[in-house]
Amino acid sequence: MLDRLLNYRHIEILKDGPRVLFRPLMANDAEKLVDLLSRVSPEDKEYFRFDISTPDSITQWCKNINYSRTFPLIALVNERIVGLSTLFVGENYTRHIAWIHIYLDKEFRRRGIGTAMIRSQIDIARMMGLQQVIAEVAVTQPKVIRAFEEMGFKLEYQHRDYFITHDGETYDMAVLVMYLTDHRGEF
Repeated sequence: MLDRLLNYRHIEILKDGPRVLFRPLMANDAEKLVDLLSRVSPEDKEYFRFDISTPDSITQWCKNINYSRTFPLIALVNERIVGLSTLFVGENYTRHIAWIHIYLDKEFRRRGIGTAMIRSQIDIARMMGLQQVIAEVAVTQPKVIRAFEEMGFKLEYQHRDYFITHDGETYDMAVLVMYLTDHRGEF
């Protein structure tokens, strides 16, 4: 199955012209990923689950990917990485669940890339045999919450003061779930 996942490719042509290739991140993409993440605003950096503060930390992350636990998918336009989406797969009693994170270069937002990237990750989650994909979105981002809902995610609940900034400010976090299997009514 891992070979099939690592060979995943999907192409979208945006309404405004560019062709976008979605494929798994590989170790040799480190330099391109450093380029993308070097432009992340300080505010956006707080949303990352891994350290993106130095080129070396990004390179090390790329070289040590365990694809069964962390599945990063990149969006490429003309060989430039413009987006990164990662499935973080649970372990033990949460091994059927993945948490999704997405980051797009500001220049490429609101053009359909994020939606296509999330759809690709849902396909990958199904190939991995996962049953749920969870998105955690700060309630200060209502457009992102609405985008997930339009793709079929359901708002399950909100964690009060779940997210804390470096400055100590807290935000509520919306937890949205896409159920890939339906076990309701099973006995």
